[in-house]
Amino acid sequence: MFTLLGELVAGVFGIVGSSETLNTKKINRNIEKLLESEWFSEL
Repeated sequence: MFTLLGELVAGVFGIVGSSETLNTKKINRNIEKLLESEWFSEL
């Protein structure tokens, strides 16, 4: 759960990797996974 959230945050802020562009496919995939989680939809 926290790994997925960590990847999402890292992807959004560009922490992982040296690229200056966002990996939107990975971000979108992680958002879809988060939306499936009950705890996330309660936020």
